[in-house]
Amino acid sequence: MSLSALAELLLSNTKELEAAYAKVGETVPTLETLSQTSASDADPAVDQIRDIIVAAAHQVIQTVRPVHETLQLEVMGVLSTNALGIAEEYNFADALAEAGPKGLHIDELSARVGLDIQSIERVMRFLASRHIFKEVLPNTFVNNRISTLMQKNKPLAEIKANPDTRYSEDTLAAAVSYTADDLLLVTPYLSKFLRNPGEWETPFNMAHQSHAKFWEYFDQPGNEWRLRRFAAFMKSAGSHYTSESVGEAINGKSLAPGSVVVDLGGSTGHATMSMYKSFPNLKYIIQDLPELEKGTKEYWGAEAPEALQSSTVTFMPHSFLDPQPVKGAAVYFFRVVLHNWPDKKVVQIMKHLRDVAAPTSKLVVLDPLQEYTCVEPGKKSKVPAPLLENLGIAGTSVFGPVDFQMWMLFNSRERTEENFRGIASESGWKLDSVKPGMLATYTFSVV
Repeated sequence: MSLSALAELLLSNTKELEAAYAKVGETVPTLETLSQTSASDADPAVDQIRDIIVAAAHQVIQTVRPVHETLQLEVMGVLSTNALGIAEEYNFADALAEAGPKGLHIDELSARVGLDIQSIERVMRFLASRHIFKEVLPNTFVNNRISTLMQKNKPLAEIKANPDTRYSEDTLAAAVSYTADDLLLVTPYLSKFLRNPGEWETPFNMAHQSHAKFWEYFDQPGNEWRLRRFAAFMKSAGSHYTSESVGEAINGKSLAPGSVVVDLGGSTGHATMSMYKSFPNLKYIIQDLPELEKGTKEYWGAEAPEALQSSTVTFMPHSFLDPQPVKGAAVYFFRVVLHNWPDKKVVQIMKHLRDVAAPTSKLVVLDPLQEYTCVEPGKKSKVPAPLLENLGIAGTSVFGPVDFQMWMLFNSRERTEENFRGIASESGWKLDSVKPGMLATYTFSVV
């Protein structure tokens, strides 16, 4: 397909996007639009249009830009991570938010955030060249729609006075900080790990020269703030998954009142809360390690005390690596858990569940779906030609980088449908269906 055809695909979907926003009395947000909410945000049709635009625009760029420039920019992507990490650590977005629409000259920004002028100039121009922040006058910058996501939603003075609690609000600042710090530390070790198979369990272990697992790292003295930061990151990431998607995943309408749903590795039960609100007539058991019991009861005591009082929701200390004590549950449920574990461990986990499952039991897994970039033989394309079948950098392919994170931290992975079919066949389950989405819903039945 010609470049003109790609451009036409981009233009036609842009018009569709504008029409969708006009339908609810809005215009498509620009980079200068600081509000992050829109009536169109929850519309799957709008998401699909947006994904096609992003995929087409990126393919146009990759097609027309000189290929040596593309390769150089890709290999230097780590510099963007560093620049964003500096901007977040020194609270650039928070300082600019307090300054208002006129922004700040780098001299004043330096005085407010405590970083030298030259460093600020270089970082800000690097990011503004990528449409993160905006330079409104020479060396004068303001926030834009992207940079506001790094705001911590607290006064700058409070952030400086109490840096250990700066990530208590639901923003992406914690994600930026974690990625530019803990994750960036591990990144150079992936290739070294591959060159030395068997020496360390994961690239993470190699980087830290320790056999402590990822979660144990946060429990080490001095890392308390890192744990709070990571928890804020996970909370922010989880906020993008709607409660409706969790309720739909277990097909709660088809379950008889009193049916048991086991939320394995459920932490304090945020996924269970979504299911409970949709289907309060079911019984829920949250399983996780003993140290999470106190926090779980505090969370439910504040959010839905009646669920605890009636024993509709209970917490059971249990590791899913051990044999499963709950026999014959209607649903055994995982949300964004199995991608933390390598295939052999996932087979072990699923075998434990198969050992106690009833003939009618279902295993429901919410996890990212890795999709091929090409059309599978015998199947029709789901996207307009000539786009990549997984829409490249758009849509759920955001989980491509997450796959590398799983690799580096746990030596695990995000999985394709075929990967899960293989694991199911080894563990006594059959993959019945896969429902695509921001998180795919994998539904298994017993063999």
